[in-house]
Order: sequence, then structure tokens, then C-alpha cells
Amino acid sequence: MARTVGGAPGTGPGALQAPLRLGAGRGSGRVAKVSEDGAGRLCEIVEYATRHAVAVLRDRGVPRRGVPLGRASLARLDACALAPADALALIPTSDLSILLRFDRGQQLTAEDGQPRRFGDYQGYVQPEGDGEHTCVVRTVFRSYQDPDEAGDQAVELLMLVVEGKDGTDRLCGFATGLAEDTGAALP
Repeated sequence: MARTVGGAPGTGPGALQAPLRLGAGRGSGRVAKVSEDGAGRLCEIVEYATRHAVAVLRDRGVPRRGVPLGRASLARLDACALAPADALALIPTSDLSILLRFDRGQQLTAEDGQPRRFGDYQGYVQPEGDGEHTCVVRTVFRSYQDPDEAGDQAVELLMLVVEGKDGTDRLCGFATGLAEDTGAALP
């Protein structure tokens, strides 16, 4: 059962998952994950965090970029066009959760996972990179000078997270297969 909290979708008891992701620099963090047993305290945390986020957005609005997106920015691409339907059809989605998002941050290193090429792009595969039962593949789209960070070098990347109850090897197999397809679809 879903509820509305302060004008934004919230969670209810028994929800399978109620993550609230708040972007912060290089990544984001999960505030809480509610299990099927309805852990009440976590629901309170998520509800409080959601109310706070909604209040901040109402008061301050969504901050606008100081510098317009460059022509080559990943943000100008259609994420849905990067994940071919035939590739997604091979994945047992009833058992897996797949998240493809565009992100930006500092240069990636071996600490971000095992280096690997996906088409013409450098990527990093990280088993359990977003918690247990996950595999994360980060594919660097481009490097650029970040005007928001005093001109420091930064990267735009595709972040692909596959989550499920399968073993890490199988999750990373699905994730790397999708990353190969998305890497081939990048301009």
C-alpha cells in the first residue's frame, strides 16, 4: 500500500523496498530499505527524510545549472534508447531490478571496480557495488573540465546497477552484457 507524504510518493507498511536516494557529489546513498516484514522504524526514517526533501524543494526549488550543458553531454541522450529491447528481453526481470542512470563525478579508478572496456568506452565492474546482491557497472562516457568544481577534471558516466537474489557472478554477467549493449549504442 503506497501513501503520499507531503505531496510526494511515500511508503507504507509491508512495502518491499523504500529507498530514498539523495545525490551528493560522486554518488548517492540509500537512506533506508524497508523489508517485507515492515520494519516500522525504517518507515519512520524514510517518511521523515521524504518530508524534509519535499520541504527543501518547495522552499528553494530545484537549483539551476550555472553553466548550460555542453553539446557532447551524456544528459542530452535518451537512456531508454541505450538499452535495446532485445537485450532486456533476455533478462528475467521478475527476479532482477535494473537501474540505468546518468551520473557525473571524479575520475574513476580501480577502487571503483575491475577495469574493462565496453565498446570504445572504459568501464568498471564492481560486485556488490550498491550493497549486497548487486553488481554495478560504471562506463565512462567522457571527461571534461567541471565549471562547478573550479575547472577540475570530471567524468560523465553511465551507471548500471543489477540487483537480485542470484549470485554475484550471475548478476555481474547480466550487468556486463547490458553494459556491452549500452556501450555499443553510445555515440
